[in-house]
Amino acid sequence: MNPWDWEFFESEVTADAYVVDDHGPLFGPVTGFTLRRDEDLNLMLDTLSASDSTSSAIERPAGSVYVSTAEVKFEGRFGADATATGVIPRIVLNTASKNSAEAKKQISSLHTLRLNRQSAGEPRYVIEWVENMSGPFAWSSFR
Repeated sequence: MNPWDWEFFESEVTADAYVVDDHGPLFGPVTGFTLRRDEDLNLMLDTLSASDSTSSAIERPAGSVYVSTAEVKFEGRFGADATATGVIPRIVLNTASKNSAEAKKQISSLHTLRLNRQSAGEPRYVIEWVENMSGPFAWSSFR
């Protein structure tokens, strides 16, 4: 698949090429992560941390309405960095197996993911994907 045909962050921002530099509201330090889209095309971040890891997330009462500005920052091993904005922790699971020590798996949603490459110049065009939005669209300059 050509990376310009669709988003390529799932193969670009991986635990092999990036480390979590600032875990923000998540349990950390983060030892592994996966970025993905769920079945409703929402951006999701799955993280792993030690069983005794801590979180600085603010506890909010159920039903609270707020704008999430929390960020998680990634540092690339080849000079790039990425920032996930609007991070909302959703689920925390304690996991253990025969081959690994007990760990925490956290599933979070995020609003945006921005990748910055040092070698990149200013963008000339911005491509907005509308396939994950419901309803018909009337383009302003459609001819």
